[in-house]
Amino acid sequence: MAFPHRPDAPELPDFSLLKRLARDQLIYLLEQLPGKKDLFIEADLMSPLDRIANVSILKQHEVDKLYKMENKPALSSSEQLCFLVRPRIKNMRYIANLVNADKLAGRTRKYKVIFSPQKFYACEMVLEEEGIYGDVSCDEWAFSLLPLDVDLLSMELPEFFRDYFLEGDQRWINTVAQTLQLLSTLYGPFPHCYGIGRCAKMSHELWRKLEEEEDGETKGRRPEIGHVFLLDRDVDFVTALCSQVVYEGLVDDTFRIKCGSVDFGPEVTSSDRSLKVLLNAEDKVFNEIRNEHFSNVFGFLSQKARNLQAQYDRRRGMDIKQMKNFVSQELKGLKQEHRLLSLHIGACESIMKKKTKQDFQELIKTEHALLEGFSIRESTSYIEEHIDRQVSPIESLRLMCLLSITENGLIPKDYRSLKTQYLQSYGPEHLLTFSNLRRAGLLTEQAPGETLTAMESKVSKLVTDKAAEKITDAFSSLAKRSNFRAISKKLNLIPRVDGEYDLKVPRDMAYVFSGAYVPLSCRIIEQVLERRSWQGLDDVLRLLHCSELAFTGVTKEDKASSESLRLLLSAAKAFTGAWPRRVGWRDREEGRMQHAVLAPAENRSTESNLIPTASELQCQGHGSKIASSLDTMLVLGTCLKLEMQKSQNEAACEDLRARIRELWDRLQIPTEERQAVALVATGSKAKVKKALQLEVDRLEELKRQNMKKVVDAIRVELAHYWDLCFYSQEQRQAFAPYYDEEPTENLFRLHDAEIVRLRNYYEVHKDLFEGVHKWEESWRLFLEFERELSKVSKSDATSRILNSTDIQS
Repeated sequence: MAFPHRPDAPELPDFSLLKRLARDQLIYLLEQLPGKKDLFIEADLMSPLDRIANVSILKQHEVDKLYKMENKPALSSSEQLCFLVRPRIKNMRYIANLVNADKLAGRTRKYKVIFSPQKFYACEMVLEEEGIYGDVSCDEWAFSLLPLDVDLLSMELPEFFRDYFLEGDQRWINTVAQTLQLLSTLYGPFPHCYGIGRCAKMSHELWRKLEEEEDGETKGRRPEIGHVFLLDRDVDFVTALCSQVVYEGLVDDTFRIKCGSVDFGPEVTSSDRSLKVLLNAEDKVFNEIRNEHFSNVFGFLSQKARNLQAQYDRRRGMDIKQMKNFVSQELKGLKQEHRLLSLHIGACESIMKKKTKQDFQELIKTEHALLEGFSIRESTSYIEEHIDRQVSPIESLRLMCLLSITENGLIPKDYRSLKTQYLQSYGPEHLLTFSNLRRAGLLTEQAPGETLTAMESKVSKLVTDKAAEKITDAFSSLAKRSNFRAISKKLNLIPRVDGEYDLKVPRDMAYVFSGAYVPLSCRIIEQVLERRSWQGLDDVLRLLHCSELAFTGVTKEDKASSESLRLLLSAAKAFTGAWPRRVGWRDREEGRMQHAVLAPAENRSTESNLIPTASELQCQGHGSKIASSLDTMLVLGTCLKLEMQKSQNEAACEDLRARIRELWDRLQIPTEERQAVALVATGSKAKVKKALQLEVDRLEELKRQNMKKVVDAIRVELAHYWDLCFYSQEQRQAFAPYYDEEPTENLFRLHDAEIVRLRNYYEVHKDLFEGVHKWEESWRLFLEFERELSKVSKSDATSRILNSTDIQS
């Protein structure tokens, strides 16, 4: 995820455009069946559809009823049926059975099949075989990317991995290429594209062909995406197999995040029903804890709860008008935040119960040992125990796969033992599971050399059984060295730290796995960005078996256009008359905001980029017309230089004057002396600038000589701002330097920084503080009025008593 609160974070493209395009296309397809219609939706398309076009939008476009495609027969009474499906054979059989049943019943209806994201020839062939191809109309809903968050896009193709990496089916390569084409069309050409893996390379080549066929559509567009990385999943299986310990990762591990949302059960909602919650940046509570280590989450939620309670408690001292504003403006947001806070607290408690039951700490310890290559025999024993206890079939398979990948396959003896125990614990139907994992390269068996095996048998006869196991492990590691170990060493995937890893203030990406492992794919991207290519990573590519499958794509046109853009900005500034003009641009290669001030014209290297010489112009063949205008251009250059120098002097003099005024106030310089300096320090000429600098130097020296006096003056101002900001005694005592009696330069700097912070704080909340002051004044007047009224009442009562006494007498 991006960090929009950082000042150097690049501005994100508007990915909501993808959602609007997908919604408009779906509406267009639905309106091709005018009138009321029923919509049948495949199960794994319901969540993406809800994110793009909810029920109310579908109702607006005459969708009467919604049905989930299931094995049971449909009971729709509509005369028009629309099917939103994946291009799968079983879906075609379902539609064919429904249409043929209508034919047998003598019923005529209109049928429309919408394939997402694209239709395949095989589906049309099935419809033709079933004899209904002429009875249905087919279309494509080519929604390629679904924005799940402001900085997260998903193709939502759950079958992609199985189809390509297990079955070798390349049908989705075209979908990926078309997705890249859509992104480049909407957000400009990609200046840099890197990839690694067979699937990535094929997708890139097909995308480039599509770009060549539609050449010119994106030319001249300003790129909004600077770098694109295409990485095959099999390049980095290890990261996907490790257990995350950040909040979002544990929520996914426990509840399964699907299409950017999660279903919290009754154990979380504290009610008798489940609740579907979107997990994105709009959830303020989730957005603040999603990337936090789980050990820090409870502390944050506890503090958040206290803050919410404090905001609720504010209403007790409000008058009627303030209470009305509170209810209309703040109460709804506080209730929503309180509801989300309760859900996430419940989710944390549920995660804790589950992980404690599963002995999560031992699981993490075993994973870390496998990653580091230590205690392999103990880790294997733990996996066996994990299987025998039937803790979790998925967790057991995950640990076996992690052991296999980090060790370049399991020792034959261990492979057979683990496989047998797993089948006995979870059933023989998992024979197919082991076959699929072997084909995908996730769980394989080592094939040690015959020489080493014979040597093992001879040596093992001379030692104990326990020593023989260690010797077997040693010979196996000699027979086939782990590629992962070599990659880990070259890329420093296992951080080495002195002492404990700081999870509250992490220094690298390893905090996701408690500081034990830096994700391989993230490290590869980091290294490529530093090098701007794959150069220097030859050994890593060889170990990944991707030496021929790594590529770099750089768009020359984009580089040229970015250079011409900077030149154009420079040329445009020549006629603005405001120098120096600060210009900001987004440097997407570095991923940070840069600011540039054009250098003055006497800098020859800069001037040569802005204004060409006469010989350069003539050599370029521009002829006498350009040569004759050279004098004008040189005059412009001189004017620009002078105006720039003037602006720089004015800015420098203004900064010096501001510093002088501040020092005058701190040192309590007499008014007469201030006026004398002000009279001779007007304007921005060089001699004025020099005089101002001399005055600053004199005042700085005076400040050093009168440090205690200056610090005392700041303390008076600090006390004033403390009163204005309603600081409590504890808050005032928190600034310890205030009570230090020895005046030093460091003490002055601390006071100076604190007063600057307080000034800014007061300015930001000035309206609030002034409102409180007015309320206090009103309350004081009210109390005074009450006291006066009480005195009058007492005097009236006294006079009445005296009068009654006189009457009685």
